[in-house]
Amino acid sequence: MARKYISLDILDSLEKTQLDTITKNPIKILCKNFDTEEQEIKLLNELYKKNPNFWSDENNKWSYYINEKDIVDFKEGKEIEEDFYGFNEFYKEATQLSDEKRLEGLKDNKSRLKLLDLKRLKKDEEIGEALISSTNETIMLNKVIFDDLMKLTPEKAKIKSKKSVDETTEIVKIASNLLGDYSGDYSIFSELIKKSNGSTIKHMTRTFVMSLSFYKYYNKLLNNGYASKVRVNFVAKYRDKYEKLLPHEKNFHLITLERVFMGGMSTVSELESNAIGVGFLLHDIGKQVDLEYFEGSEGYIKDRIQAHVTNGFNELLKRTVYPPVVSAIAGFHHEYYGDDSGYGPLRDFIKRKFPEGTKCDHCISYSLKDVYNGNALCFFPAKLLEIVDVYDALTDPERKYREPLTPIAAIEFMRDVFIKEHVKVDPILFDMFELFLIDSGEI
Repeated sequence: MARKYISLDILDSLEKTQLDTITKNPIKILCKNFDTEEQEIKLLNELYKKNPNFWSDENNKWSYYINEKDIVDFKEGKEIEEDFYGFNEFYKEATQLSDEKRLEGLKDNKSRLKLLDLKRLKKDEEIGEALISSTNETIMLNKVIFDDLMKLTPEKAKIKSKKSVDETTEIVKIASNLLGDYSGDYSIFSELIKKSNGSTIKHMTRTFVMSLSFYKYYNKLLNNGYASKVRVNFVAKYRDKYEKLLPHEKNFHLITLERVFMGGMSTVSELESNAIGVGFLLHDIGKQVDLEYFEGSEGYIKDRIQAHVTNGFNELLKRTVYPPVVSAIAGFHHEYYGDDSGYGPLRDFIKRKFPEGTKCDHCISYSLKDVYNGNALCFFPAKLLEIVDVYDALTDPERKYREPLTPIAAIEFMRDVFIKEHVKVDPILFDMFELFLIDSGEI
């Protein structure tokens, strides 16, 4: 259910003892500056300590809003939950752990998944429970480790990252195997994820599991001859969309499937698949723990929110020994085919390398080298993740200022806004994603 925010003036209606109690709680409140349109999420107790009348101070240019549910829970005597700005309580606990204990946590997740993977007969519920709980903890531990690595020099950070990189990579590999054994509909994961705490961690977990599942489905479709079907329908169904992405091509009849996917559509090797899976897992690792990430015209702190992709890209590349594919996925999953609404380090890199512009001959490549050389607009796994990421944002029940869309409504919205109005996500991959949602029971 979407959160409803009401003016913090409601605190004036409380009795003094009630006011004293609620203002001691680290409740998140929305702060809006109508002069600058800046918006932030801060803690009630921290602002109250500095100024007990901050919400009614006439010299204050900010207005303040509180989640209506927090007020209702408080009046009914319920404990108000703190999810640490979208990350759960486990994050705070993990910051207090030693490096050895954090590594032990990753090893425990790996062992739990490995034991299940070796089990001959597995129930879908077992797989779902293990994947969600392990993914939650693995993301959290990686986030704490990642934040600590940023305090070190790149050289020391790379050395320190190696053990956690090895364990995380192995966890993703086993998770991928388990997803291959899963036979039920996808909705079981959605239900399990609801039990985890923190809006950000839920989003990262959902997106990882769905992206990895969609990626395996993509390979399955190609192995069953899907590329031939696309080629047959390419002119009637897709060419006009790709003409917008390759406008320098005067002879539009030359825009073929092989011009869209450099070298043609293909599956990806198992070795590359594992690195891609790690990229899906850590795609939002650059997010700040002191910031809520939600979209819409309200509550959108543009510069700080958009910085998470550049932060993830740079620091994964500079301070860990993950392969470049992982940092590229984290950095490029909001590029939107160069549309003005997109963002990320790739477009800045291309502008610096090709100040006079580049005329890419292809839309998507499976090789990072092609993207960096200006031969292709986008990196395949980032374009695949981009679709899942947008879909999850639209259907996420914890996004603010609007009701979540149903899966069918989300698909219709994406087709209208992200393909028909402006080609932001890839049309061919999008159609494959819709088939994935149908076959997996989402729609």
